[in-house]
Amino acid sequence: MKKKLLFIIIGVLVLIGAFMFYQKKMSATKVALINYPDFMLTKMEKSNDNRWVKIKSFKPDNLPDLKSYDQLLVFGMGLELPATEEAKIAAASEEGVNVFMQLATNPRLEQLTNMKGDALDKINEYMANGGTKNYKNLFNYIRRDIDGKTMFTDTVTPPMDMPREAIFYKDDDAIFKTVEEFETYTKKNNIHKADAPRIVLFTSMPGPFNANRDHLIQLIEELERRGINVYPIAAFAGRIDYLKEIKPNLIIYLPHGKLAHGNEMKKLLSKQNVPVLSPISVFQQYDEWLKDKQGMFGGILSQSVTMPELDGGIVPYALFAQYKDDNGHLLFKAIPERLPKFGQMVENYMSLKTKSNKDKKVAIVYFKGP
Repeated sequence: MKKKLLFIIIGVLVLIGAFMFYQKKMSATKVALINYPDFMLTKMEKSNDNRWVKIKSFKPDNLPDLKSYDQLLVFGMGLELPATEEAKIAAASEEGVNVFMQLATNPRLEQLTNMKGDALDKINEYMANGGTKNYKNLFNYIRRDIDGKTMFTDTVTPPMDMPREAIFYKDDDAIFKTVEEFETYTKKNNIHKADAPRIVLFTSMPGPFNANRDHLIQLIEELERRGINVYPIAAFAGRIDYLKEIKPNLIIYLPHGKLAHGNEMKKLLSKQNVPVLSPISVFQQYDEWLKDKQGMFGGILSQSVTMPELDGGIVPYALFAQYKDDNGHLLFKAIPERLPKFGQMVENYMSLKTKSNKDKKVAIVYFKGP
């Protein structure tokens, strides 16, 4: 009887030990993403290929109890955090949950970050640089180094430095600091067309590193089918220098605010005498946007239409919207019937420079009457 009882006790202890080992070394790592825009959530979730890292996203106005999570990542830009929800984050922090506040526009919220030293630096670098590889390594780093679970963890490489001013192409690794590097790549891969018109494609928010590229690739391919050399550029401070070197026939600006600060950009555009088309990205699911009679409002309207017009941007044509993929992720994609129409607009605008005035036709449309 005593021997049987001993075996039972040993069995129970083994089970308890196994459970504790599982919880400490093997169980899933839980990461909460709070207040991230849909396009960033999609990029981050699709970059995570480790099924032992579980990601859950939350809006900031109705947070659950967060104490069971291992890491909280909070997007602070424009964050309005009710006191009750801030208290939930603080309570999780007190229980030892790691908290990282990214890009807080309210300085007071920065104090919610409880990470320090190398861990804080690494998380910040992975997040600031973005891109598939950085996000993938971010979640494996959180599991291995923050949560302390080395089992079921992929190799973790240091943050990959993504240039703040770069020309890119369709593949994630196709990133170039100079026009010369980009043209060498396109010529080597038979993409560049000799003596063809050149278009500069400026991205903003979302960009090629913090969101999916499907919509950008669709636009690039549409223009290339029309015999155009496309220079896709993710930059802000360097936009003027790129324009001076490339000397494009037309500029496409996917807008989020002004093309550049100051008057130098206006002077350059006047000198180069090229049109700036500013098609719009809709930050809603396509079906919901169709039902929304207002369409755009507030800050998004200002950043997408009003500010670009101050630099001479025209054609605020809704070209991209968000669509759900088979896994429920929201992806930016071109609105199918609008992409070829926009491609034709591009060709028409470029032709104005060489077409005789007698062959040009102007249509004036009054949407609400004269």
